Amino acid sequence: FENEQERMAALYKQQQEKINMLSAQNFKWQSPIYYKLYPNNEFDITVDGTSGLGIEIGWTKDDVLVTGFREVADGGWGPLEATGLVLKNDQIIKINGVDVAGRNMDELGELIQSNRENTKLRFRRNK
Repeated sequence: FENEQERMAALYKQQQEKINMLSAQNFKWQSPIYYKLYPNNEFDITVDGTSGLGIEIGWTKDDVLVTGFREVADGGWGPLEATGLVLKNDQIIKINGVDVAGRNMDELGELIQSNRENTKLRFRRNK
């Protein structure tokens, strides 16, 4: 891409196309509390995680990744999947403002529990 603005517009378009595709499949879209797109394919999403986030996570040597989605406590889609903005293999960079690199599952759970009603996550879209 010639400049960062064009790249960000292309990423936003890709995310909107996914929402449109899912909407055609009776997708129950849910708006995030907050969403912001950053350079380098990074974005913040804040959701109400009271019933859980509905994501499965895994680790590589250096990264924490979204490996899939699951139903939350009430049987519905998790709030991250329901935004249509988070994809499998997106890297989780921060939870509630804290860098997740090198943290284990218990530590990630504590970060999420620290603000369940307004859980803020920063992701990086890996190509």
